[in-house]
Amino acid sequence: GIVFDMDGTLTQSNIDYATMRAKTLIPGSADGSSPCPLPSSTGLCAHRAQVMESWDSGERIKQSMDTILELEAQASAGLQAMPGLLELLAFLRGSGARVGLVTRNTDASLNAFFAAIGEEWRSVFDILLTRDNFPFVKPDKRCLLHFAEAWGVQPWELLMVGDSVEDIETANAAGTASALI
Repeated sequence: GIVFDMDGTLTQSNIDYATMRAKTLIPGSADGSSPCPLPSSTGLCAHRAQVMESWDSGERIKQSMDTILELEAQASAGLQAMPGLLELLAFLRGSGARVGLVTRNTDASLNAFFAAIGEEWRSVFDILLTRDNFPFVKPDKRCLLHFAEAWGVQPWELLMVGDSVEDIETANAAGTASALI
């Protein structure tokens, strides 16, 4: 089976991760003015949970989650498919391959993706995992192991296709093949 990441792989990524990190991940810097400790989106969700545990304010956590949702909604509004995506999906539909998608995005972002490319393409995917419908997000290997178990295959029979080091690290941890685009 083939498992795709969404942002930057199937879509042209336009999430402003720098702003997201600046506004949500720096303890003691509610205005986001401190430099961000993360060089890229790698580890964003995993690190977010760790940082939030250090905050003593439930309001700060709520504000951060609201910021994340707002920035994701802005990115979803301008969502564009990668060139050649529809041709790839048509090929995969005809091939009989098992196809999945795993994203740290919300169900709303996933729905915006299908609204942008056409709802008819949803049927190409056997499994769609978001942070809203599955408890383990990348880089947790259990998100990929879920596909192997659901499809009755060994992890090494999967191919994870993504655009980030985190996608590849997740694949390596799960024992699946990977392709970085």
